[in-house]
Amino acid sequence: WAREIAGVTPRRLTRAQEGILLLPAESTVIGRDGAFRLRAGRSRGVPSSRYHHPDLVARRGQRLVVRFDPANLHGDVEVYDARDRWLLAAECILPVGFQDRDAAAAHGRAVRREMRHLDRAAAAAVDQAALEAAYAGPAESEAEPEPEPLQKVVGMVPQAVETPAGGRRRRSIEDQFDRGLRKRFYGED
Repeated sequence: WAREIAGVTPRRLTRAQEGILLLPAESTVIGRDGAFRLRAGRSRGVPSSRYHHPDLVARRGQRLVVRFDPANLHGDVEVYDARDRWLLAAECILPVGFQDRDAAAAHGRAVRREMRHLDRAAAAAVDQAALEAAYAGPAESEAEPEPEPLQKVVGMVPQAVETPAGGRRRRSIEDQFDRGLRKRFYGED
């Protein structure tokens, strides 16, 4: 093996081959300004990072394949066309998401676990309220009767209001309240 391997020249993968074979891929649409976002570093309540390259402006609206290092989402990403031909490396211009995909996944799991616990707590509160209602005090025959509801709304008695020197009468709070009640319940104006 040593004799045979000594005569072989090692071949290196091209940059495109390395990206295709070693990096995870995600399909994305290029925006009007040549920028795009990846879902890889995003989680609930945490936006994803934004990537850009000036040459991508000519490809706005196109769906391209982006390959990235899952441990370094704030670094450059490789952009490929639909036929897996390498186009360029886009840089991260807005690193707001998680630094790596594993941290984003862990955050998503924690949020889902919290939501499950909140759902269980809400269901337990409903069960508790139902049990408390079933155990509620005395039977209906022993309960006190409810008071009779009022049959109609009675307005306030207006007080005499003096007219100011200018001749215009100012309404008191009681008059305004009484007028509002009559307007609301009796349709008077």
